[in-house]
Amino acid sequence: MSNVDTPAALKVLTRSEYQILKAVAARMVPAAGVRYGMDLALKIDSIFSNLGKEFGRDFKILLVFFEYGAPIFGFIFKRFTQMNPEEQDRYLSGWER
Repeated sequence: MSNVDTPAALKVLTRSEYQILKAVAARMVPAAGVRYGMDLALKIDSIFSNLGKEFGRDFKILLVFFEYGAPIFGFIFKRFTQMNPEEQDRYLSGWER
């Protein structure tokens, strides 16, 4: 597995953006890491390196919005990466509506 603790392992995302995406992926697609040993966030970062800069920029904005939007959209006064798994699931369910 790649060493994602260093920024060199990431092609598009910053370390903090990677941490947000990793937390979201762990809740939305838990089997990717458990069953297949895949770092889905790192895989998505690799895919983004082949897409246009506009897409990467827009996705980065979405990640920050998702990380800090909990007080507005979920009435949870924490960042997504600071929530416990139950709070993360409740917040994600709110986005489905």
